[in-house]
Amino acid sequence: MNQDTTGQTPYVDHVPAVTDGFGAVEFADNPEPRVPCVLLLDTSGSMQGGPISELNAGVKAFKEELMSDALAAKRVEIVIVTFGDPPAVRQEFVGAESFEPPFLQAGGGTAMGAAIETGLRLLDARKHSYKEALSNPEWLTGPRKPPFTAFSLAK
Repeated sequence: MNQDTTGQTPYVDHVPAVTDGFGAVEFADNPEPRVPCVLLLDTSGSMQGGPISELNAGVKAFKEELMSDALAAKRVEIVIVTFGDPPAVRQEFVGAESFEPPFLQAGGGTAMGAAIETGLRLLDARKHSYKEALSNPEWLTGPRKPPFTAFSLAK
């Protein structure tokens, strides 16, 4: 794991072999298939001024568009990874209805490669959690397991 010098969650260097993403309540309340969405956002120093303002407005517009589609609002789960220096998980996976666009600030270098790797690791872990939930009948009837979080993977 990278050192956290900004107060943000550092990017993920590794993902545990088994992760848990769902509990019985989550699937019972919303049995729709899930679609993970990784937003990789440039918050490097080159985004100062107008570009970071436009990025913040774009993330808000993304939420509004997502919520205007009832099916997408039930299915899409969003995680945000920013790539200033260091890359950081700014928002762990949440459903569209729970998604609140963060206020993004520009600064640091452009660690795009590390952010992409982090996003891919989080996506793989999330897909694994979907498969685990669907292949284990106890998920829907047994006790709720601890939730998977992007933040927990960064520890």
